[in-house]
Amino acid sequence: MVSLYVDQSARNFNQIKVNDLVEAEYFEAVALYVQKHDGGQPAADEGSVVGRTPLGEKPGVAAVDTMVVKATVIDIDYDARKVVLKVPDGRYVTLNVDKDAPDLDKVKQGDQVVARYTLALAISVRKPE
Repeated sequence: MVSLYVDQSARNFNQIKVNDLVEAEYFEAVALYVQKHDGGQPAADEGSVVGRTPLGEKPGVAAVDTMVVKATVIDIDYDARKVVLKVPDGRYVTLNVDKDAPDLDKVKQGDQVVARYTLALAISVRKPE
């Protein structure tokens, strides 16, 4: 069993009944693009989208957050498919690179890359079957 705190801004919370099923789906993706070092400073941009179910229906929400960051490759583990990036605020971030991502072998330490990091979460409530 998992307990979650839901604040008062949750729409349709009163529609949830005992034994309703709450489902959560989580998605994470990273895309790396190598670019020649242009001498510019690393940069970041972020955007989010949230959608909720209409009033009167069972509660549900979907949220997508995408961050695009220009960063420097500090370390790379080709076998584990992990890359360590130094991002614009000076932090080091370790990202997993999907096994289907092409050309990881062309990424080298010191390269400037553009990383697009996407997180998505969908939560829905439904009656048991």
